[in-house]
Amino acid sequence: AKYRSHISEFKVMVKPRAENQPLSFVNDVLPILSKAGCNAGSCHAKPDGQNGFKLSVFTYDPKSDWREIVEDARGRRVFPAFPSESLFIKKATLAIPHEGGQRIQPGSESERVLLKWIRDGMVFQREDEPALERVSVLPAARVYRREQSQRLIVQAHYSDGSVRDVTGLADFVANDGEVATVDDHGRVTVGTVHGEGTILARYMGQVAIARITVPTENRLPAEWYAALPENNFIDTLAYMQFQRLGLFPSDLCTDAEFLRRASLDAIGRLPTIEEAKIFLNDKLPDKRSRLIDQLLTDSAYADHWANKWADLVRPNPDRAGLKSVYILDQWLRAAFRENLPMDRFSRDMVTASGSTHRFGPTVVYRDKRTPPELAKIFSQVFLGTRLECARCHNHPNEKWTLTDFHAFSAFFGKISRKGSGVSPPISGGTEWFFHGGSGSVSHPVTGEVLAPKPPDAPQPELDDKEDP
Repeated sequence: AKYRSHISEFKVMVKPRAENQPLSFVNDVLPILSKAGCNAGSCHAKPDGQNGFKLSVFTYDPKSDWREIVEDARGRRVFPAFPSESLFIKKATLAIPHEGGQRIQPGSESERVLLKWIRDGMVFQREDEPALERVSVLPAARVYRREQSQRLIVQAHYSDGSVRDVTGLADFVANDGEVATVDDHGRVTVGTVHGEGTILARYMGQVAIARITVPTENRLPAEWYAALPENNFIDTLAYMQFQRLGLFPSDLCTDAEFLRRASLDAIGRLPTIEEAKIFLNDKLPDKRSRLIDQLLTDSAYADHWANKWADLVRPNPDRAGLKSVYILDQWLRAAFRENLPMDRFSRDMVTASGSTHRFGPTVVYRDKRTPPELAKIFSQVFLGTRLECARCHNHPNEKWTLTDFHAFSAFFGKISRKGSGVSPPISGGTEWFFHGGSGSVSHPVTGEVLAPKPPDAPQPELDDKEDP
């Protein structure tokens, strides 16, 4: 590769597939079915399937998909003695009527792979077959000019260290069609507006992101940005992004606007007339910093943010009881009044134990009573990630799988409780929560008992007696 005076070399080794190595349903056939849309929610992955043929949405259950093709309907979908006469092939290529239309082109590489797989004995998975670990996209980030185009490359990385180009089998989605669009082959076309966008590439339940940056064509002098006032590290990062996009920040808001915005953000109400007069008549240069300190010590600050957090954890009085919800509300208000550090706040909430009439965070466990319910709310509130889609199937737009969700749920598998429990519509009794139960969380498809594992992180080594 040569660009101006720069030259780079990269050695490539291409090895042929062993002639006696059969194709695999998991690594060779499923990607073709996914690209063809056969396992989409509008096709054979509907809750009841389509015309008696059902596949798992986003391939979350490959073994079931294999059985559906090879063994269901007395095996009439495949014909090993004459692969091209298989119903599985003839429907997809529209050799016979198919309500879903032509999904595989006759004579294409995809058809050849499917025919060879049937001919080779319809292997589900080879004994030595590497597992797909992640996918990546190239270029992962790039600065573009308007109306420029770029072909993306999607690579699948396997457990044995091998890398496979799967661009032709990946699905692509653009998050902002005005910034950039993408076709089925991974070709990105930048629009006529400037800004930022992303292209999501999906392959076999794994996703990767390509970031698109389209700056303005009129570059501003660097000294303009250097002269901007920096109050904190957020300003520094914001100015870097403005410069990258060729934009210049707006002027600072007026004192009146700052007072209104800061008051609504921090304490949830507008300033009084008297407060506004005092602030606007203040001529000292540090008055905005002093206003912030004043707002953070205002009694309304704790009430406002306690209400926000009560909305996030959402205890239902009909399930948890009125007194329990009141105890949680009081704990939240006290935490903000005392300026409880966020690490302690989070730890107290997540590792809560004791009585629901004495320690507020236990009320979350009283309301969300199963490991999946707890995994759903704690991943969203404390990790900022919605894992819920992966509760029933692999996440359609992110990399989370069924295993990710239920392994995270396993952190809450051994929670024990005693007491009156809940009795709709209102439970007045107390309940105690503690670690030490014998519960576990199993994979909903394989039935395997899962060890606790955080999303996108190594599995921790835990003693049986430890509270995960």
